[in-house]
Amino acid sequence: MNRAFFLSAVLLSVGCSPSTISEKSLLVTSDLPTESASTHGFRLDSVATHSAALSWVKLDPAPQDLKVRASSASSPDIIETRVPVSSSMAVIDGLKAETEYRVDLVSFEPEIVVASVNTRTKEPKADNVRVSAVGSHTARLDWDDRSDVEKEYRIMSADVTDGSSSEVSSTVIGTVPANSISYTATGLEPGHQYEMWVVAIEDGEVARPSTHVVLKARAASSEAPVALDVEQLSSAFITLRWEDKSDNEDGFVLSVSGDQGATWCEQVDAVGPNITSSILEVHSQEESAPTADIQTPDVPNLEGVDCSMIARLKSGSSYLFRVQSVKGQELSLPSNELAVSIP
Repeated sequence: MNRAFFLSAVLLSVGCSPSTISEKSLLVTSDLPTESASTHGFRLDSVATHSAALSWVKLDPAPQDLKVRASSASSPDIIETRVPVSSSMAVIDGLKAETEYRVDLVSFEPEIVVASVNTRTKEPKADNVRVSAVGSHTARLDWDDRSDVEKEYRIMSADVTDGSSSEVSSTVIGTVPANSISYTATGLEPGHQYEMWVVAIEDGEVARPSTHVVLKARAASSEAPVALDVEQLSSAFITLRWEDKSDNEDGFVLSVSGDQGATWCEQVDAVGPNITSSILEVHSQEESAPTADIQTPDVPNLEGVDCSMIARLKSGSSYLFRVQSVKGQELSLPSNELAVSIP
């Protein structure tokens, strides 16, 4: 079943607008408690930081109405959601994070607790933090966004190569907005070991750190090229040139972005070692894509890079370019980003 349709159906069944609860707050996690009551199959389907979704077998004979009620020994507040008798599911919202709750299915006239389950709401933080890629100077962190109250995520890092404590040597290396699920750390020292974690920042600067991950940057790759610039520019071709700062590269790859750096075509051109320029063809806006394969120069087979894909530059468009040196399977840090408007 389509998830958005299912969530809307649940919310409408309890008399709520879909806007009253975010889809993220209904994330089903793999470690959910799924205790079932001995009667009516009353069960917890999902739990988040401030909500829980429940379902049950329709009662027969059916009472006039039902309600789902959440109570906690740590809070005097009782939270209730009235449910039409025809429904067999409900979402109860407004729960407190990191709190133990007893959730009851209650009938009216007379008021009788039909079934109950116990649960604990989630801590609003980045969950399941993991390292998805490591280079000699960069590392990518991914995580699951289990919070619906954060205003930003801060990425913390500590160089623990010498065995120093991460709590003493940690620094903020980056900040990403709410709902982010990844970050790429740059400027790592080749061969060094790092401890990293993600901190959810709520209003009032409440910090909720994730678990820590440990990674080791790969051995040194070639130095990054510098001073990327335009040598010649026309509506037919563009020539880019850079300075080679490495003495051990296997080649260079040129990347292009057509959306101001949001996404990059990882290889618009590739050249061999000691070559410091690239000539790129420009196509008219009306020109159709070529049918023949375009051959790139002979460079190492880069993991994760499709060497057959060449960005087709269009006249009248603006692009960002950058170049990186290649050593084995390693890319250097990128050069400066160069903005070019093609006539």
